[in-house]
Amino acid sequence: MKSSVIAWLKSPTFDTNEKTLLAFYLNLTLITALFGIIIFMLVFPVIQSFTGRQFVSLLFGFSAVIYLKVMLNRKQLGVVRHIFLLLAWVGIASAPVLDVGVYSPGMTSFVLLILFAGVLARQNMPIYMAIVSMLTAFGIAFLMRLDVIQTVANHPIPIEAATIAYCVIYAIVGAITYASSTIVYHTIDQLRDSQAEANHSTYYLKRAENLAQLGNFEIDLQTEAVKWSDQMYRIFGIEPGIPMSLKTYGSLVTADMLNQVKANLQQAIETNEPYEVEYPIVTSDGIHKEILVLGNPVTDDNGQVVKVFGVVQDITERKQAERIQQLLLNISSTRHTSDNLETLSEKMIAQLGKVINVKNCYIALYDEKTGKYTFPYGTDEYDNDWSPQAMNNSLTDHVRRTGIAQLITEAKHLRMLRETDLDFTGTWSKVWVGAPLRIHQRVIGVIAVQDYHDAKAYKQSDLDLLTYVGDNIGSIIESKQAEREHIALELQMQKNEFLQEFIGHMTHDIKTPLSVIKNSTYLLKNVKDTSRQLEFIDRIDYQLDRLDRIIEDILTISRLEHIDQSSYTTIKLKELIEHITNQLHPKVQRRKIDLQLDLAHNLPVFMGNESDLTRALLNLVENAIHYTEQDGRVMVRAFVDDDDIICQIEDSGIGISPDDLPFIFDRFYRANNARDFERGTGLGLAIVKRVFELHHSIITVSSVVGDGTTFTVRMKITELAQLHKRSQPHPES
Repeated sequence: MKSSVIAWLKSPTFDTNEKTLLAFYLNLTLITALFGIIIFMLVFPVIQSFTGRQFVSLLFGFSAVIYLKVMLNRKQLGVVRHIFLLLAWVGIASAPVLDVGVYSPGMTSFVLLILFAGVLARQNMPIYMAIVSMLTAFGIAFLMRLDVIQTVANHPIPIEAATIAYCVIYAIVGAITYASSTIVYHTIDQLRDSQAEANHSTYYLKRAENLAQLGNFEIDLQTEAVKWSDQMYRIFGIEPGIPMSLKTYGSLVTADMLNQVKANLQQAIETNEPYEVEYPIVTSDGIHKEILVLGNPVTDDNGQVVKVFGVVQDITERKQAERIQQLLLNISSTRHTSDNLETLSEKMIAQLGKVINVKNCYIALYDEKTGKYTFPYGTDEYDNDWSPQAMNNSLTDHVRRTGIAQLITEAKHLRMLRETDLDFTGTWSKVWVGAPLRIHQRVIGVIAVQDYHDAKAYKQSDLDLLTYVGDNIGSIIESKQAEREHIALELQMQKNEFLQEFIGHMTHDIKTPLSVIKNSTYLLKNVKDTSRQLEFIDRIDYQLDRLDRIIEDILTISRLEHIDQSSYTTIKLKELIEHITNQLHPKVQRRKIDLQLDLAHNLPVFMGNESDLTRALLNLVENAIHYTEQDGRVMVRAFVDDDDIICQIEDSGIGISPDDLPFIFDRFYRANNARDFERGTGLGLAIVKRVFELHHSIITVSSVVGDGTTFTVRMKITELAQLHKRSQPHPES
């Protein structure tokens, strides 16, 4: 009951300081008048009894004050103010007529009404009311002298003197009230200006926060209560006004981020130093953002950190711009690090994936000759057929034909299917983005990304970025094509030079045995000695064998440039080497060479061309025998070393000089000390190297002149086994 009465007597508050101050003065006036009337009604009967008119006047005044107080509590400030002024004016105008003396309590009440009426109206109102009151007093006194108005009381002084007394009192009270109202309204003006300035500053602060996407917060470390500005709520994508605490904040972020926040607060408490940190967040509507947090500890009088005040800025766009700038730099540098379009495309898409979603992405190049699209790059959740396709009237074809980048939503896609000749292909996606690939003004293809689940996966900025990437890919393809044409031209020139060199060598190598055959044939016809004829016939046979070897080497070196791996069969290296050494056994015996084999039993089976491998290994073993003097030694080893098969042919022959070693696998090259022996074609070791290259193997050589030579072949078990696995038939399902 007591608290209700006190609450009823209190002055209400309003949205501005000016209204609140006016309400305070009005409330003070009404409470004073109320208590004055109550006291007057309790005390006056003890001194003098009420007349009926006095009782009615007091009852009316009491009712009016109660009514005005109720209206004020309902915050009807304008209504209370105007009724109050009206009642004050009525009281002043009727004072000379009523039973009110110049020095009576009633007169004092009317004077107080003038005072507060002036304060509550406006600054100049007390002067106006004093003047009007004096004019009214003179007018009523004049009418009373003419007996137009009959006084209801006998004044102790003449009516003229009372009128003058009224006017003097009105003038004095008006001046005092004017001075009081000037002070009050000066205070009100200052409050109004301060509030306007505060509102102005608050408005522009909020505008600045919105533009900078900057919010502020305050954390009470004792209660863990958190205060957020409106912009903070906007950054996190939640409705403003929701009470915040560290516990509530923990429901908006990941556990790791909440632990990081608590660690930063603990650091601020311990060091009393500001901190700065960046966080990734996911808003309530699933949008990924990055924020920058700047926190500053606040201490109490004892120097203890009790609060942390800070600002939070949404730096998502800035970070995105930084990533895009880095992406463009990376794309520009990528063009110089890739030899082929497929590798280049893969690297560029990997860079693009740092900025936008490339889970479903492809690059389609249009071939005008075939009317089909080829795909140097493609990855997709559902569609994995990247073979050449026509794709007529598809979205890809539409972008290529129009040359306009497109961001196509489901609604737009449906509208295009209804209104244009567009056909639906592939799997339906929520959003599709495609940009043309240009070479000068010609569109050669399209780069596209799409999302099957999220319609908001891409926005206009992603389309702009993809357009830029498409332009870069087009220019890179153009430069790569120019590079390929240049390389092809150089290769053609090298082939022409090699062909000329080849023809030169072959002409020389073929002419020599032909000349010997021609001379031997002539002598054979003109010599009658049978023994001499047999000698010429043997010479012709030898040169024919030599021609056969030359032709065989030419055909072999040509065939190895275009070998087909489908002709590979299962190879057992141990049996192959044993077969070769058996073939060379007569020559070994004739030259008295100690030929030794050291072949491991665990040599794996692999896929290869048995004829070519036999020729290559035979060439190496035969050379080792050929260039080793009598009573020398030749060792053939084969063993497994980790993931490799190692095959070594070691001899104790004449060796190869360091000057010759770098060139021995070149075509038509023969070491100087080998020329003293039987002349070969110079293609043998070139053929050997090419055969081993085709079998994913590496051949190296080490040699010391006069101390022998060792050829080492390292064969990759994994790659050879893959060939073996691919060659095996698959069981029917």
